[in-house]
Amino acid sequence: MQREGITVRLLHGLEEIRTSCPLMQQLRPNQSDEESYVQQVGRQQQNTGYNLVGAFDSDGRLLGLAGFVCSEMLSRGSYLYVDDLVIDEGHRGQGIGRIIISWLRAHARNLGCSSLHLDCSNHRLDSHRFYRREGLEDRSLHFVLDL
Repeated sequence: MQREGITVRLLHGLEEIRTSCPLMQQLRPNQSDEESYVQQVGRQQQNTGYNLVGAFDSDGRLLGLAGFVCSEMLSRGSYLYVDDLVIDEGHRGQGIGRIIISWLRAHARNLGCSSLHLDCSNHRLDSHRFYRREGLEDRSLHFVLDL
């Protein structure tokens, strides 16, 4: 998919995953070790079908990144779950998030998914506003028990 000089495509291979690490670190600072990141993404790809999709400018720079899986649940049917979504700090507010969400929405439809889901931390109020503008609705709370 290409719009406004931005190309959105799936990342393939270890090198593309490796090059996405610095951007993912903006969202997930605990991903400090590049090799551990590459290994974890590889495990998630094997175990859950996890995918990474990136938004690239005309010079090939990665400006935005989303990690997602497609799954199925009794409560949701077939759905696409966005686990990670980050836009480079220097490129936020330029419509890149909207382009990635649009790509994810179309990809989910192509896969036969009936919905798109994501969780967002309570303190990310700007992200909440963005997701609402993009048509996502608050439908539930996500509860966690650390073990």
